[in-house]
Amino acid sequence: MKKALFTILLFWSATAIGVGINVVATGPSSSGGLGGAGNNAGLCPSIMGFAGNPATLSLVYNEYAEMSDAVILPKYTLKDRFGTHRSKHNDLYLAPTIGAAKALNEDMIGGLFLTVPYAQAAKFEGETESSLNIIDLSPALALRLSDNISLGLSLNLGYIQLKDVRPKFGLKTDTEADGFSWPGATIGIRWQGERLGIGMSYMTEQKFKLRGLTKMSLGPFGFKDDLTTDFTSPDRFGIGMTYKVNERLTFAMDYYRFTCD
Repeated sequence: MKKALFTILLFWSATAIGVGINVVATGPSSSGGLGGAGNNAGLCPSIMGFAGNPATLSLVYNEYAEMSDAVILPKYTLKDRFGTHRSKHNDLYLAPTIGAAKALNEDMIGGLFLTVPYAQAAKFEGETESSLNIIDLSPALALRLSDNISLGLSLNLGYIQLKDVRPKFGLKTDTEADGFSWPGATIGIRWQGERLGIGMSYMTEQKFKLRGLTKMSLGPFGFKDDLTTDFTSPDRFGIGMTYKVNERLTFAMDYYRFTCD
């Protein structure tokens, strides 16, 4: 059955500064809880919805599995003392979503999913390149407290990749690093009435320890240096609602707020 969706999505983009590198931008990908209105309130079963608000696992009464991929075409404008630079628009990046859920008993549902909660990447003329991507593996559990109210909790085990290439005045720096996070968590609640559905969720920040290598080259000369640094992803608060007008029309809305030091 086709449904018309009215989507409102608000978020604050953050700028991350790390290892002496100005990462161009970091923001939510279309995986991991965004990319569709009503995820917080549970418009329909989806791995994106489960990651955004694990309480929406209560929509599963038997089994559910999904594998999909979001395609991201980033466009950035970077302003510095050298002028305004626009990113190349011919590079596509993939954000996979894979997961499954199963009803463990009448009121408890378990799930496991792989999502990309944050991703950014951009390439500019002159070999300048910047990317930072996070992948989360999340076991989750939801409990139906009644016919209307559900609670959910997921643990988020994160893996991060960083790449940054900067050629300036003949000196080129090429940094690559990756690492894992301490476990974060997402908690959520969902209420569903006859027509109106409301959901709220909170995803904690994740603290990553990155290790890698920085290569520097100047003409025929080259240098290498080991890299160890920290990165903290933003926490996220979300609230959403759905309203079923009739069997063919449902309105949905999500609001997200991200904070980052």
